[in-house]
Amino acid sequence: MVLYREEVIPSYGFETVKFQEDFHRLGIDYIDKFDSDMMMFFDEYVDYSNPFYINLLTYSGHGAYNQEEFFKYADRVEAAYPNNDFDSEVVNYMEKLVELDTLVGDLLIELENQGVLDNTLIAIYPDHFPYMMNTETYTEYIGIDEDSYDIMKQKLIIYATNMDKTVVSKAGSTVDITPTLLNMINSNSEFKYFMGTDLFSLEDNYILFSDLTISDGSNFLFINKKLFGDESEFSDLETALEKEISAFEIQKKLLEIDYFKLLKDE
Repeated sequence: MVLYREEVIPSYGFETVKFQEDFHRLGIDYIDKFDSDMMMFFDEYVDYSNPFYINLLTYSGHGAYNQEEFFKYADRVEAAYPNNDFDSEVVNYMEKLVELDTLVGDLLIELENQGVLDNTLIAIYPDHFPYMMNTETYTEYIGIDEDSYDIMKQKLIIYATNMDKTVVSKAGSTVDITPTLLNMINSNSEFKYFMGTDLFSLEDNYILFSDLTISDGSNFLFINKKLFGDESEFSDLETALEKEISAFEIQKKLLEIDYFKLLKDE
């Protein structure tokens, strides 16, 4: 069974869900910004007098990396990297990051104007590398081997006003973001429904890749039991692999049946 965003995201428990198609339903046939245009939904759907959670999925950064409407940001890329000889796909990707940056800036201004910025926790994270870019072009630009799992490495940015800057180096994936943020908001949170780990904790953590490879950030155990790394870690990785696959299957079933809606309606 294949689950699409239109089916999965409402199952997360959101009261309101909007997609790119909703722009078209509003009669907007051509969107030259994508990301920053999402701010138009805030006035209608966000109640600033009560606690709220918003998940914004960037349109611009997903690709493709040959869209001419983003060439208007070429001067920003050139200013940051004068006389660069980047591949055109890399330049287009950077131009789209400018649009994402515009959205973040507009969002911060909106939250400040509404008087809630100081009580807001913001997380910015990618859930994959730019796979719509030519892989050889991307890996050459970031300086890694095309077959390396390092292509999956991304960064999580957590921001709140008056937060001290800290860099945390720990293996993690998207499933770890929710418990990390919830623990920052309420350290007494109930985590029985989450399969991730608080990234600020001292717990060991493992990453399950889509090909069912398991890693602790340094060692890699493949589903065929082939290990790349320290042999002494084999048993722990094997146990973690079984646990993570089981948790993944449970999570998938919860989304398929919209479990939390059923629980709420009982």
